[in-house]
Amino acid sequence: MKNKKVLIIGLVLIFAILFIARSCGRSPSPRYTFTPVLRESIVELVSAGGNAIPTSAVEVFSSITGKVNKIYVTNGDVVDTGDDLFRTYNSVTGQEDIVTSPAHGTVTNLAIINGTHVDPAATGTAAVSAMPALLITDMSSYTIRPQINEVDIDKIKTGLKATISFDAIRDKTFAGTIANVDTVGTNTQGVITYNTYITVTDPPNELRPMMTAGVDIETTKHDNVLTVPNIALKPYRGGKAVQVLDKKTNKPRYVPVKVGIVGSLRTEITEGVQEGQKVITGTLSSQSRGFLQFRGGGN
Repeated sequence: MKNKKVLIIGLVLIFAILFIARSCGRSPSPRYTFTPVLRESIVELVSAGGNAIPTSAVEVFSSITGKVNKIYVTNGDVVDTGDDLFRTYNSVTGQEDIVTSPAHGTVTNLAIINGTHVDPAATGTAAVSAMPALLITDMSSYTIRPQINEVDIDKIKTGLKATISFDAIRDKTFAGTIANVDTVGTNTQGVITYNTYITVTDPPNELRPMMTAGVDIETTKHDNVLTVPNIALKPYRGGKAVQVLDKKTNKPRYVPVKVGIVGSLRTEITEGVQEGQKVITGTLSSQSRGFLQFRGGGN
């Protein structure tokens, strides 16, 4: 009798071990993350990059060949038309010339010191180009000139609003408006782009000419529409679909949808889903579901 009990206990233990081993070796059913379909406003953006170009930057040259023997300004000085900038003297001819500002603006890129040799601006096709002594720059207004791909250019219209950010000015954005769009494109190694000119509405004091800018142009806005996250959309039979969890099979099921405009994070859905419906956006890993994983080996 005692041996029979031992045998029964042994068999139970064996079956228990086999069951546990089989359960551990079986892949757990996948679990999913969901996001509800929302009703909200969505904005379609065209994004591009460019540089901050001042409205005007006038090159200033000496009117005679000679050496600089007096400088009246430094970088950052604001000058008016007719203000003295620098003086040049030619020791061979005895000529002396005081160069004055051709416009109101800020002195930038001052490239001379006392003793620097300067030449007049080059004229004629065969002339050697002289280096400007400085620039008089209008720092009060800037234009960003992104190059828009031909795929998106039909969406870009004069008067559209843009959000501008600068690599050198962190955590701030600035408003802009499209002032003009080129009609004739530029071919760069087979890629066709169109220059677009965006005025910076309120340029910050920290902004300098040619700083790198990123622009997001608001091309279309739809209010009170259904949207899903961009990551929820999947290619399906030549179109798009979202996945939902089938209540009968407990497995993902494709639901074909028609899409409207595409935002930076979400996409408008014009047909195929209902507000509040939960769509699959991802799969939970075993670690995130709290499974313990055991590994063999030494400490």
